[in-house]
Amino acid sequence: MSKPTFINPVQAVPKSWLDAFQHGTLKDFHRLSADDTSAALATESNVDRIDLERCIGMYLKRLNAPKASLSNAKRIAHPNSRVVMTGQQAGLLLGSAYTISKAVNAILLARELDTQDRPVIPVFWVASQDHDVNEVASTHFLGLDEALYSLKLDLPQNQAIARIKLRDEWLTQTLSFLNQIPATPEFKTWIANEVKAAFETSSNFADWFAGILLRLLGDQGLVLFDPMDANLAPLFKAQIKHELSAPLASSVAIETAAKKLERLGFNPQLRRAEGSTNLFLEGDDGLRRLLKFDGAGFTADRHYSYGDLEAILEQDPARITPAAGLRPILQDAVLPNAINVLGPGELAYHLELNGVYELHGIKQPLLHPRMGITMLEPPIKRILAKYSLSAAEYQKNGTEVLKQKLFAQTSANMSIQTEMANIMASFERMEAELLAFEPAFAKNVWRSKATVRFQIENNLPRKLAAAYARVDTDVQNQFLRLEKHLMPNQQPQERYISFLSHLVKFGPVLLERILKLSARGAHWLEV
Repeated sequence: MSKPTFINPVQAVPKSWLDAFQHGTLKDFHRLSADDTSAALATESNVDRIDLERCIGMYLKRLNAPKASLSNAKRIAHPNSRVVMTGQQAGLLLGSAYTISKAVNAILLARELDTQDRPVIPVFWVASQDHDVNEVASTHFLGLDEALYSLKLDLPQNQAIARIKLRDEWLTQTLSFLNQIPATPEFKTWIANEVKAAFETSSNFADWFAGILLRLLGDQGLVLFDPMDANLAPLFKAQIKHELSAPLASSVAIETAAKKLERLGFNPQLRRAEGSTNLFLEGDDGLRRLLKFDGAGFTADRHYSYGDLEAILEQDPARITPAAGLRPILQDAVLPNAINVLGPGELAYHLELNGVYELHGIKQPLLHPRMGITMLEPPIKRILAKYSLSAAEYQKNGTEVLKQKLFAQTSANMSIQTEMANIMASFERMEAELLAFEPAFAKNVWRSKATVRFQIENNLPRKLAAAYARVDTDVQNQFLRLEKHLMPNQQPQERYISFLSHLVKFGPVLLERILKLSARGAHWLEV
């Protein structure tokens, strides 16, 4: 196993976001410097820890959480407690593998910072308020036969994930899907049993996700938090009322930050249209819609007054939920959060939220880029070693680097290199003669030489390398294997393949190994 010093290859946002954050270029957009855990832990939090612990405890007991998770939740009641937060949408079979990366990252950071006088607890936010069900309805596995397998459930549209009641046929479909995956029988049976047990103790789709996560990492003390749970949703009422009292202020703050980032050459991840609030309302029809404000009242599925929304908030607080630009603020208003473990896209939009934190009188926690974990199976290790290629290089530049490495070993490449030297030598002689005749020709000669050099050193080798790879069946098969393992569907492995895909092949030892990694950086785990 190797540990490169960079964070994550091939990300959803430009690498410059991460570089800029880590090097302090965007220090005006976040409160604490990168990795300043001391300042994060020293930040005061006046949340009601006693009530918080009581509500979380009821939620975890409903899910039959392991003893370690329940015990850690009780520690939140300590007057000096802090939490390390992370979270993800409640995807089918935990969604992509980075769900586990985030959860483990929070566990590792909490362990590192935990003391008896200042307990630090890892908390995973189950993003059950989201209504884009297409992002959570699918899962993807890579079998031992190196074929990709996918499952998509027919979930109802535009409902908050926590409102989606479970159907028995979904469990049948999922268990049938797991059964067809070529994997290690004992590990496949283990995961199938965990998935079934979580289903049987759940009432909705978000619970099912939470139940599986607890069965894998609950015994490590991971605490889960579902903002749609009947015991937890009321905790947000005060902050939602505060937001409704000035419904466009947070949108203005986000737009102000976005315009500043644009002037610095960045592409903001969050934008707010005129009249758009940072709140969603679940209408009388059960569908979730963005609330808009026209200065006199609110609209979603129909017109609402402030009094209407206040009444809804009292009757069922889970019906009014935050958009991405407000969710972290509400989260940190009710939890004594010190650190937010974030994916690259999340990090980018959190850099627009400092002004929203200030509007709510809350101090922004430390932003911590999540760790990366990529599994390297034996055949992939051999192929990479054969071509002296790292997994990071492959994920960053796709097959182009490999093609170039292959072509570098061919006689055609040696011929190009020899002829290039001859051509450049001819240019040098011609340049001397032309300049002696007319010095003004210098620019024309330079341009011609640069064009020829680019074509011979770049375009021609690239095209010949691709042609070489196409006619070699073994090379094509190796390319395909690398792609399936490291860049399935043109996405990095941990953004596409479920972590359960690895568990059904290699078993619980993988969890043991990743729990020994560093909480920072990218990791390439050889299995």
